[in-house]
Amino acid sequence: MSPLNRRRFVKSLLATAGASQVLSLRAWADTSTVLEHGDQQLHFSASGSPFSFQNFLRTDKGWLPATMPGVALVSGPSFPLMASRVSGIPGGVKCEGTSKAEGVDGRPLQYRWDSEITKAENLGVPWFRFRTTLHLPAPLRLKQAAKVEPQIIVWLNSISMLMEGQAGSWRRVLLQQPTRNSLGAWGNDLPALYLLDQNDGVETMMYFDISDMDWMSMDNLPRFLVYRCTNVSRIERDGTQRMGVGLIAEQATGDVLPAGDIRFTYWLMQRPMRTLINEQQAVTRWMEALLPLFEEKLAWPPCAGSWKDFAAGTAKDLQDKATAQVEVNGHTGLRAYVKGSSQLWQQPADSFELMTVSDVLWPSLLYQQLHPSPGLQEQNQQLVADIPGFYRADTHIFSNSFKHQEDERADSWYPFENGLIKCPTIGSLAGSKEITGNFLDVFENA
Repeated sequence: MSPLNRRRFVKSLLATAGASQVLSLRAWADTSTVLEHGDQQLHFSASGSPFSFQNFLRTDKGWLPATMPGVALVSGPSFPLMASRVSGIPGGVKCEGTSKAEGVDGRPLQYRWDSEITKAENLGVPWFRFRTTLHLPAPLRLKQAAKVEPQIIVWLNSISMLMEGQAGSWRRVLLQQPTRNSLGAWGNDLPALYLLDQNDGVETMMYFDISDMDWMSMDNLPRFLVYRCTNVSRIERDGTQRMGVGLIAEQATGDVLPAGDIRFTYWLMQRPMRTLINEQQAVTRWMEALLPLFEEKLAWPPCAGSWKDFAAGTAKDLQDKATAQVEVNGHTGLRAYVKGSSQLWQQPADSFELMTVSDVLWPSLLYQQLHPSPGLQEQNQQLVADIPGFYRADTHIFSNSFKHQEDERADSWYPFENGLIKCPTIGSLAGSKEITGNFLDVFENA
């Protein structure tokens, strides 16, 4: 879009926009580079200033802001990414420049950075991909205080706490990650988020390529121990509430970003959405949008074998007593990890877990039916024979430990997920009335 046409376009939009949109549109008028993809338009700040962007959506009322102006690529006082050059590339925009921070020695640290923002052309879903690389000549001292860094935050809007805060909350659907168990511990699963804000009629999704951000550690912010793919809000001095989404952290375990190429890679997509949907419907839309990102990486390499090869190799490896099996007083179990492969876990010499045995035994019995093998059959029989050893007749539970313990209690995960789902299946496949009988007693107790 030429500068003249952009000014005319902005002028027409300003004439119809509400007061809350005027500042956003004027900020857009000062930008120099536009990247359009589907119903989205990313507008980038000009060179010579801290690099930022704002996204707009095509609606029946024209182009309207879907984010606030001035969204930074990386959030934090150590990342004032000044752009010396912003240029178009095939299917995207490239920017580069320099920035200043503090080194671990307390001296000023200047570093180069570059970023490529590209649009996914062949995925069928209008994702934008952001890949920013900091070229650190030396370790950087992070400013960890009430707010930690680095974070990735896309600020979406600002609302009046008094007039809109509570009334608008029920018109939002948030799907955040990672999931959390009943004890409050976070998992390590899908690094993505979904937010439908019907107040603005905008559906926002983000996916974070954690594999490309291998700088995360205990020296700064360790993956999902502190990071959340979720929303964030901040109260401004004028009483308004700024709402955003991203890779958010409330604490840090360290303040050093290592030297080298430090990457921040994520995907962003926003779509107009006026209909309020429930969480189940939101999950469907979310997964359908994310699937092409994974399919792009799931191309089968020429050197790989088939699933049949993998299954046969696994069945063979499981029969290796030295690395996969463990014996306790004549009873056979499986190691939680292949012997010598874990630096964190040591296999107890006097016990083994129901979870490990049941995870493997269930598919192993099914595999034995399809591909009979004397060696695998013998191992399965040994494992089946020791499943009743996890049953506790006095407390009517399945224990996760083969070793009996006094005053043993069952939590919500092991007896239900392993004992009440896998054990009856194993008993049925193996034709063991003892195992299925134990299950019925535990199930009645549950």
